Amino acid sequence: MNDLSVPHLIDLLGEVFSLTAPTFTLGRAPDCDLIIADRRVSRRHAEIYRQEEGFILRDLDSTNGTWLNGQRLSAPALLQDGDIIAIGDVRFTFRDPDATLETSHFPRLVVDGAAVHPDVTAGLVHHQAGQRRRADGHLPGGGCPPRHGLRWGAAVGGQPRR
Repeated sequence: MNDLSVPHLIDLLGEVFSLTAPTFTLGRAPDCDLIIADRRVSRRHAEIYRQEEGFILRDLDSTNGTWLNGQRLSAPALLQDGDIIAIGDVRFTFRDPDATLETSHFPRLVVDGAAVHPDVTAGLVHHQAGQRRRADGHLPGGGCPPRHGLRWGAAVGGQPRR
């Protein structure tokens, strides 16, 4: 059953595995709810079950472990919408349509206009206005060429990193 209105797993190929059973087992054994044909996967590798607070992922003492968001699972863990489960060489994304807020595992970059060096903002304005570059690649007025744009941590200390 591939119902997107219920919590489910999605593999890298986009195949959907609905979590409708009270306990959903993953492994190599033919009686598992999701059979993973990978030598690194134990016969009964992991299970996902529902509790009052949500869906729980538990490793079933597998040889190579179950990984959640890049961390080896050492105890049962509450799944959140968007979590990545790795078993052997297979990856699944947990999706819960009842989640109120989709979370992101990526850092947010917030640029405060007051913390950006004036040359950078001037360069962006000049570039957007279509002005020509000088022979050294810089924009008239001292702006930076686009290839020298801001990097992560650019606004640290109020000065851009170059």
